Amino acid sequence: MDLIDTIGPLSDEAFFKVVNSLAELERKGYFTFARGSKRILDNVVTSFSEDDINRLGDNVVLILNTVKDMTQPEIMKFVRNTLIVAEREVEKPIDISYRGLMRQIQDPAVRRGLALTMRVLHVIGSQTPQNGSILEN
Repeated sequence: MDLIDTIGPLSDEAFFKVVNSLAELERKGYFTFARGSKRILDNVVTSFSEDDINRLGDNVVLILNTVKDMTQPEIMKFVRNTLIVAEREVEKPIDISYRGLMRQIQDPAVRRGLALTMRVLHVIGSQTPQNGSILEN
């Protein structure tokens, strides 16, 4: 009986700590996140074949390094700013006449953008075999 009298309050306290911890996790949304994660995982599992999984496994380090590089602050800021500007500009009329294009090419920012685009296209072209296929046989 003395053991029960000693353990009883301790087990009650431990039980209340567990209940409070679970309530805090629920309040923060951990269980909702876990349920959503299960659905996401189900979608991933059913979308990939065994060959896909093997290729992912072979390239996981490259994939993660690419994701890491993409999440650098300067890259994220560049993408965000580009999307914001594109969203504003997409609805505006565009003068695609030769005269309109020549006016745009006088803008140093346009020339800089074209030069960067040409550099990127050069890198893409140099990585592409002569037949134009980006997939190696």
